Amino acid sequence: MVWEKMLVQKRDGALNEHQIAGKSVLVGTAYLEMVLEAVKQHSTANTFEFAEIMFHQPMILDEGEERKVQIFIRKEGEDNRFEIYSYEEEQVVKNVEGTIREYVGKTPEVRNIVSIKDRCHKDAFVPDLLHLQDSYLKFGPHWDNIKSICVGEEETISEIQLNKMVQKELKNYVIHPVILDNALAHEDVREKITYMPYMYRNIKVLGT
Repeated sequence: MVWEKMLVQKRDGALNEHQIAGKSVLVGTAYLEMVLEAVKQHSTANTFEFAEIMFHQPMILDEGEERKVQIFIRKEGEDNRFEIYSYEEEQVVKNVEGTIREYVGKTPEVRNIVSIKDRCHKDAFVPDLLHLQDSYLKFGPHWDNIKSICVGEEETISEIQLNKMVQKELKNYVIHPVILDNALAHEDVREKITYMPYMYRNIKVLGT
C-alpha cells in the first residue's frame, strides 16, 4: 500500500515551528502520525505498537517550500512494515522505517498519578521550551504545552495542557505530532539540552 501527501512549510506548525540552524525540520513524531493515519484507514483497532523505528535522514525545508512524501506499508505476518520517502527535486530520500502492529497486550493498569508524583520528588520543574532554544534549535508556540515535569529514580511524569492552537488542530490528526513530541521530552528539557533521536525501540499508543 502506498499513501502520498504534500507538506507545505508555512502551513504546518509541526514543520515551520521546529527549526534547526534556521531550517524547518519535520519533527520525528510527525512520521509516526502519518503512519497511524494510513494504517487506521484499513483497521478498526484503537491501540497500536510501534517497534524498531529508525530515522535515516531528516526532512529539511526552506521557507515556503513544499515537499512530496510517500508512505509505503507492506504486511509481514501480524506486523506492518513501513518506509517513508520524500522527494527533493530529482532525489528520493529515505527518511524513516519501522514496524507498526495492533497492540493486543495486557491492558495497562490504572495509575495513581498522585503516588507517581510523590515518588518523583527527585526533581520537579516547569519547562519553558520557547526559551530553551539557542542559535541552533528553535521551537514555536505550538510546543508550549508542557506545564510540569517530575523526575524520579526510574520514572518520569509530565503534565501536558494543550494550548489553543493545538486544540483547534486535533481533528486533523490521529495523534497530534507536537503532543507526542512533548510527551517524549524529559531529561533533555531539564538539562536545557536538545537531542534529535535516531531511533525509538518501542512506542505503545493505547487509544486513538
